[in-house]
Amino acid sequence: MHEEHRNRMRKRFLRDGIDKFESHEVLEMLLYGVIPRRNTNDIAHDLMDHFGTLSNVIDASYAELLKVKGVGPIVATYVNLISGLIHRYLVDQETPSNNMPLSLKDIEDIFISKFFNMKDEHLAVMLLDKDNRFLSCEVLRKGSFDAVSVNAREIFDYASRYNSNKVIIAHNHPSGIAMPSAEDLKFTMEIRRVLHFLNIHLFDHIIVGSNDCFSFEQFNLFRELEKEQVEKEKRAQEIIDADEKRKIKERKERQAKRAAAKKKKEAEKAEKAKGGTKTTTKKRTSSASKSKTSSDDVNVEMKKSTATKKTSASRMSKSKAKSDDAKAETKKSAATKKTSASRTSKSKTSEKAETKKLTAKKTGTSSNSKSKTASATEKMEKKKTTSRKNSTSGK
Repeated sequence: MHEEHRNRMRKRFLRDGIDKFESHEVLEMLLYGVIPRRNTNDIAHDLMDHFGTLSNVIDASYAELLKVKGVGPIVATYVNLISGLIHRYLVDQETPSNNMPLSLKDIEDIFISKFFNMKDEHLAVMLLDKDNRFLSCEVLRKGSFDAVSVNAREIFDYASRYNSNKVIIAHNHPSGIAMPSAEDLKFTMEIRRVLHFLNIHLFDHIIVGSNDCFSFEQFNLFRELEKEQVEKEKRAQEIIDADEKRKIKERKERQAKRAAAKKKKEAEKAEKAKGGTKTTTKKRTSSASKSKTSSDDVNVEMKKSTATKKTSASRMSKSKAKSDDAKAETKKSAATKKTSASRTSKSKTSEKAETKKLTAKKTGTSSNSKSKTASATEKMEKKKTTSRKNSTSGK
C-alpha cells in the first residue's frame, strides 16, 4: 500500500514538477530515502505544523528537529544535509570564473550565498587579483560581530596563499537590517589601517541583510571615514602639539626659575663673601667690646663687691662699736649701780646716824618744848582770864 502511494507521487513529480506539490508533500517525498517502510506523510505534517514553513524546516538545527514527534537522529541529519546541499549549490552557482572581473552585484550574490541559512554573525573574506578578478572566498570567523576578533594577520595569511593584495570583507546581520553600526564603522577603519601597513588594500566592506546588502565603497564611506579620520588625527595632533607647547613652556619657566634662584643664590654668596670681612671685623669689635664690657662689668662687680664688703665691714665695725658701747654702758651702769648702792648704803648709814642724832635732839628738844609749851599755855590761860574779867567789869 505505501509502495503504491510512493510510486504515484514519483510519477506525478516527473510529470508536473515540484511546483505542483504542497510543502508537506515535498517533505514527504524527501523522507522516502530515510524512512523506507513507514508513512512519511504524518511526519511531514508534524514538521510543517511545528516550524510553519518549508524553509524553516530546512533551516532548523539538529536539536530543534529532534523535538518533533517521529523525528529521530537519522531524519534530523538528513534534513540538515539537504540544507547544506542547497548552500553548496548556491555558492557553486555564484562562484564566477577566474577570467572575468567582478561587478558589485556579483560580489553581493557570492556573499549572500555564503551567509545562506546562518543564524549567527559570520565574517567572510574575498580575494581579488589586481584586475578585480575572483580568486577565493572563505568564512574566517563565526560569532556575534562585536565578539568576532578578526586578526589582520589571518587575512594577510589567507591572502598570501593566493598572492592577493586586494581583499573584500563581508559580514551578515541576522537581524535582517543591512546598515552599518558604530562598531562596524570603527572595525572597518581599524582593519583597513592595519591591512594598509601589511600592503593589502581593503577594496570594500559589505553588510548582508535578509534581502539586501550595503557596500561601503558604493556609498563612499571609506572616503568619508578617511576624511573624518584625518580630521580626528589632525585634532589629536593639534592637542598633542598644544600639550607639547605647554610642556615646553612649563619646562622653560621651570628652567628660568631655577636659573633665577641659582643667580640669586650666587649673588647672596658673593654678598656674604664681601660682607665676610666686615662681619668678621664687626664680630671682633663686637667681641672686644663685649670683652671690654664684660671686663668693665667684672670691675664694676668687683667694686660693688668691694664696696659691699666695706659696707659689710663698716656695718660689722659699727655693730661691734655698738656692742662695745653697749658693754661699756653695761659696765657703766653696773658701776653706777654699785656707786648708787654704795651711796645708798652710805646715805642709809648717814640717815641712820642723823636719825639717831635727831632722835637724841628730839628727846632734848621735846623736854624743852614741853616746858615751853606749858609756859605758853599758862600765859594764854592768864590772858583769857584777864580778858574775861575785863569784859565782865565793863558790863
